[in-house]
Amino acid sequence: MQEITLQSGNKLQIQSPQFKLAMDLIRCMCRELKAQKIKIDTKELSDESNAIGLIFDVVFTLIGSVEFDIAFFEIANGCLYNGERINESLFNDKENAREDFFEIEYKIIEACIKPFMKSLLSMLEKAQVLVK
Repeated sequence: MQEITLQSGNKLQIQSPQFKLAMDLIRCMCRELKAQKIKIDTKELSDESNAIGLIFDVVFTLIGSVEFDIAFFEIANGCLYNGERINESLFNDKENAREDFFEIEYKIIEACIKPFMKSLLSMLEKAQVLVK
């Protein structure tokens, strides 16, 4: 279990999710981004204003998705916030935990998809070279 100290000083413990749950989250993210026609073009990302706009588009698309929320909480339920299981009840019962919600969400998602991304990005880079 990975332990992180959040900006607030609170502790987050991230448990690596089951493969199926991780893939469910990744698939959900892909569906939501495709549905909104969000395209990630590395050339456009070199322009800071384009990159910031894209980040906001991605974040707001995912925040607005009920399906993404469900997939996230399936994974978050295996993680701990100050020793308590992360679920919607935590944020109902402890309103002060809400200030950490988006950082918690980001850190859990990052830990969930990061293991998959290294090989995927490498493969995509190789494919890009082949296309040129």
